[in-house]
Amino acid sequence: MDKNFTLIDIEKWKRREIFYYFSHIAPTTYSVTSNLDITRMMKVLRDHDLKFFPSFLWLSTTIINRHQEFRVAIKDGKVGYYDTLTPFYPTFHDDDKTISMLWTEYSPSLSEFHEAYLEKKKLYGENKGFLGLRGATPPENAYTISVLPWLSFSSFSLTSSSPSPYFFPSIEGGKFIREDDKIIFPLSITSHHASTDGYHVAEFYREFQEMADDFSLFLS
Repeated sequence: MDKNFTLIDIEKWKRREIFYYFSHIAPTTYSVTSNLDITRMMKVLRDHDLKFFPSFLWLSTTIINRHQEFRVAIKDGKVGYYDTLTPFYPTFHDDDKTISMLWTEYSPSLSEFHEAYLEKKKLYGENKGFLGLRGATPPENAYTISVLPWLSFSSFSLTSSSPSPYFFPSIEGGKFIREDDKIIFPLSITSHHASTDGYHVAEFYREFQEMADDFSLFLS
């Protein structure tokens, strides 16, 4: 999938002053957690023998790739954005309780992405070490996304001591919550205020809920 990097014309960029303030004067990241109803989505997945995690990766990445603000980065000292982001996610090793990171190139086709994920899991899912793809380097357009299936939460936040600015979102899901006949999914997004505001995060949640409610539309 194309991951071209497009430079932003800083002088004409509508976020110029906001970006400068929150990246240079007062560097700020923030986390938001919201509960989403995935009852309808889970029924579709069960009916079509699809796994939740790759479907979640695809849904989240589809929304992110609709919004330039989530794809902002600095490359070679220049501000720009990638055409698409690629999910960079952990695989859990039950024997020693460690994780290894994998990635699957994004495809706008749910079925193609789901199949590619399963193939990657089959080939590299048992490899130990930080990177499951030994000798490979994560793509420069990779963003971090995961699910914590052992714990539900009402709040989740990430901190980083890296001096390098990181503007991609980080997404973390939690253990499902059963409420009567509903399946509730706690979902957290950590974002950099230089590239995104509360509006963009709210749009992510709104679109996620809409897509989860009508998930059958994305089957092919």
